[in-house]
Amino acid sequence: MNKIEKAKTQLDELGLNPEIRNQSLFINVTSAEFPFDYIEIEVHDNSIDYYATQYDDLLLGLN
Repeated sequence: MNKIEKAKTQLDELGLNPEIRNQSLFINVTSAEFPFDYIEIEVHDNSIDYYATQYDDLLLGLN
């Protein structure tokens, strides 16, 4: 199991159900309480970076 899959498993256990895209994990947080749609999590060897991502920005990144 690689580090992305391991992180996904841990987040699944918390009920966050992330999706793996382009070696990052995306958690859908769309709701009236948040001004963004996804949290992107990049898992590195010695760190974890995370970003708030608008849905439109996410689509631009996938093209």
